[in-house]
Amino acid sequence: MLTAIAMFILINGLPAYMARRMARRKGRSEMFWFIAGIFGSWFVVGILALMRSSSTPTLAEYLAANPTCKTPTGIACKFCGSRSIRLWRDESGYAIHQRHFCNHCGELLYRSG
Repeated sequence: MLTAIAMFILINGLPAYMARRMARRKGRSEMFWFIAGIFGSWFVVGILALMRSSSTPTLAEYLAANPTCKTPTGIACKFCGSRSIRLWRDESGYAIHQRHFCNHCGELLYRSG
């Protein structure tokens, strides 16, 4: 019985949770993608993973909106204050997109390139 419940959660619950988290990072509607993840399962997570982020600011926009994040030693996270920023490159076709994430809390901060 426990195995059936665990499989149900893995098949239906996990994709919905992942879709919600990915939607938040990409600036999309969390509730819409959560509900779509429940009904669409892993297919919806794949679609959301392929979508481009629509609201990720550039470095200049990020610093204009968060002037306290510019420190003498670099850029800080607006969510947790960490200065450990990692770069994620997305090479799709001819375009190379670079996204900068906080290494501590995992939030998407800004884009470049």
